[in-house]
Amino acid sequence: MPDVEAELRARAESDSVEFFFAMFVDMHGKPCAKMIPATALDVLLGGAGFAGFAAGPMGQSPADPDMIAVPDPASYTLVPWQPGLAVLQCDIQVEGEPWPYTPRLILKGMVEKARERGYVYNVGCEAEYFLVRRRDEGGIELADPLDKSGAPCYDAKGLTRMFDHLSTVSRYMNQLGWANYANDHEDANGQFEQNFAFSDALTSADRLIFFRYMVHTIAHRAGMAATFMPKPFENLTGSGLHLHSSLWDAQTGAELFTDSADPRGLDLSQLAYQYIGGLIEHGPAMAADNLHVVPAEEVARRGIRVLPPTLLHAADELVTDDVLRAALGKTPDGDYVDYYAKIKREEFHTWHSVVSDWETERYLTLF
Repeated sequence: MPDVEAELRARAESDSVEFFFAMFVDMHGKPCAKMIPATALDVLLGGAGFAGFAAGPMGQSPADPDMIAVPDPASYTLVPWQPGLAVLQCDIQVEGEPWPYTPRLILKGMVEKARERGYVYNVGCEAEYFLVRRRDEGGIELADPLDKSGAPCYDAKGLTRMFDHLSTVSRYMNQLGWANYANDHEDANGQFEQNFAFSDALTSADRLIFFRYMVHTIAHRAGMAATFMPKPFENLTGSGLHLHSSLWDAQTGAELFTDSADPRGLDLSQLAYQYIGGLIEHGPAMAADNLHVVPAEEVARRGIRVLPPTLLHAADELVTDDVLRAALGKTPDGDYVDYYAKIKREEFHTWHSVVSDWETERYLTLF
């Protein structure tokens, strides 16, 4: 058995790491962390304690025992802009048992089920985001005041004006070994996308969390804010998170979605068509998992089945889907989908209770 603590300590000493962030995400994908000195590595490997109720929707009340964030040494990631700091992604335990409200553990469970069937699930992520600034009078505006083109997609001038930010993110991704292969101005003014190579689902998920954290931090240091919210401006194209997913043979490493004998001429295997069919069939229910914030309701409907028009409708679809109910697993209080839907319904009703400027302008003196 390898000595995990000794190996991690040697790696940290070689990289001059003084501190670790023990990091996990809540249901919404918000990164939470504790900073642990490298001198306390033995304590860190035993798990860092968190009051789960304070961290976010993690299935806990103030009366529950602490969540213990147990680091995954394989997730070790140096923080390129902060010498002496490394991040370890963590899995949550409560009273020594895996905590089933943990997004990372839910994903690991699905990855293991796929491997039991002989599959490796690979994912490539394309996360679009806006660069903005907060206005003194409230609200936000584009960080680049010159980005006003009517057709800004791939605009070289807009790309050049944000070169410092984009090139810094690119360098850091390559330093981390992620193989950044493209950086572009997206369809909306002030919107960008930076791509890195695909990997297995867990690795890609860890990298996506770190990528967003990195983009936020670098933008903040330059006096800007980065936002991954789907629709920050009503008049501009929204942002998406494109996931390029595929199944590979766990034994041979062969790609399983290709077949040159495809009678439809698309070079897709029967498994690929079944996979696409599953996405279409369960798309309305999966929309609840994709609509992380209410503005995502404005994402265009597409596909064979009509997607839910609101987060509330999506939550209702989710709880009726037996496949996703089984896939997301059970918790001490029932099925995870019911807890997830409850939180999302509360989110919708909180949004719905806010009086918007549109409502005031439309109805203030209408009657």
